[in-house]
Amino acid sequence: MLLGFLIIIVSCHELFQVIFEWKSIDFQWPSDEERQYAIIRGDYIPANNFITTVKFWKDKMYLTLPRWKDGVPVTLGMTSAKSINGITSPKLEAFPTWDMQKLGDCTAFQMIHGMEIDLKGRIWILDTGRPTALDSLRESKADCSPRLVILDLENNDKIVRTYQFPEYVVRRKTAYLNDIVLDHEDGGMAYITDTDITDPGIIVYSLRDNNSWKIRHDSMKAKLEAIGFMVAKTHIINPVHVDGIALSPASSRSR
Repeated sequence: MLLGFLIIIVSCHELFQVIFEWKSIDFQWPSDEERQYAIIRGDYIPANNFITTVKFWKDKMYLTLPRWKDGVPVTLGMTSAKSINGITSPKLEAFPTWDMQKLGDCTAFQMIHGMEIDLKGRIWILDTGRPTALDSLRESKADCSPRLVILDLENNDKIVRTYQFPEYVVRRKTAYLNDIVLDHEDGGMAYITDTDITDPGIIVYSLRDNNSWKIRHDSMKAKLEAIGFMVAKTHIINPVHVDGIALSPASSRSR
């Protein structure tokens, strides 16, 4: 009797459906000629484009593509949040524009890994300021300051705030702005992990005060015994310091 009951429950669930999947990332290029030119120059190498962070706002999906290798023309993309005409690997649009993807232009995005969208439809974007190579021996093609950029998705993607982190908070040469969570109380606070190889920690940013500081502690550093591990038969020996971050729901206040 129990076995029959379990079979009935399982049979009631629908099979999972594939909504989005990419074997290769492509983009909505301004023209076919520009795409071909980017391939010839090595500015677009499909195999080197990876998605790390996905966020949703209304009918749009926003995706980050860190510049870990050469050939990543867009570090922040966008597409429809719903599959259109059954297409599961849509081409991504450069967000907010192609001009904001220019490598070496410090007014544009250089290397984005983490982002978050708040309750007002503002997207908080972390820009490390330079491509961070998986191969540390490769010379960077950009040297811009790490910063936080906030755009208003409800107001034509207007820039609400651009905040450049001071050197004593975030080291320009070694910083890696990784993940971000938001606390909407006290004027808006962001907590950001900096996976800096030499100075890891959690950055705190106040939107109200437009100020930041960094919390450093040994607990945010990779343990020696955990540095070496295997991924698909590949031995990884790079230390990964404080990385993903989460914020628990605000507890109810006693009256």
